[in-house]
Amino acid sequence: MYEYLHDQWPDAGTEAPGLRMEGAGAPGRAVARIWAPKGCRLDPSPHAERGPGAHLLLVVEGGGRVHQEGRVLEARRNHVVILDAELETRIDFPRPSVTYAWSLGGSVLGSRWIRERLGEVLPVREAIWSPARGLTNGLLDGDPALTDQPAIARAGEALLKAVVESSAPWTRRGADQVYGEAMALIEDRYGDPAFSAGQLARELLVSERTVARAFSFLGRTAREELDRRRAGALRLRTGLRLQASSEFAREAEEAGFTSVEAAERALRRLADGR
Repeated sequence: MYEYLHDQWPDAGTEAPGLRMEGAGAPGRAVARIWAPKGCRLDPSPHAERGPGAHLLLVVEGGGRVHQEGRVLEARRNHVVILDAELETRIDFPRPSVTYAWSLGGSVLGSRWIRERLGEVLPVREAIWSPARGLTNGLLDGDPALTDQPAIARAGEALLKAVVESSAPWTRRGADQVYGEAMALIEDRYGDPAFSAGQLARELLVSERTVARAFSFLGRTAREELDRRRAGALRLRTGLRLQASSEFAREAEEAGFTSVEAAERALRRLADGR
């Protein structure tokens, strides 16, 4: 696992002074403990081998952001991050952090509790994650031969599934419910230029992938829907009257746009019926 970690993030030491990685096992059935006393930024290697499966990160102390496939996941203490093992992952934890990591093979995707939550962050009570940490510490500090035992690997995978199952909502919101909640939030927040599609997903406590599925029937993305709402508000503000560029810039900002160019693009799309 040590070699695997450094294969994934070969420049870890240069971006994380004092970083200590301890691992056991191999990809598909591996565990790791990562201590970053001054925080860390781990950039993925484009040459690393990646196969089907899932990576689980448990943040015990500190935290920050995990970047994967254009998504940004906010993770802090007592959070479990569930990641697609086939995608490049960048970790940016600016504060002193302690993280446990598990690399699980493709068989774990047979569990819908894992499969349906790839790219999500779950808050987990300490009473639930403590057994997983205890097992991991035992494997890292004990006889290395233990990690080669199939029974140990199965027990660890079952324990992690239980952690996720115990922490995830018993009922998942359907696409129509997520869409309704997203539209209500867009209506409430569109005037804030800092409000983005990524922020929308985080405030709904779902992944950006889940939001994308909820908007797919419209043939546009959540970001495009947000821009569309802002463009509608801007058109109501300006009408057809001519405006000085400074006045239009002010109206665009009050409608939630971060720039005049973004406002003009959104107005053109709205006029085209998109």
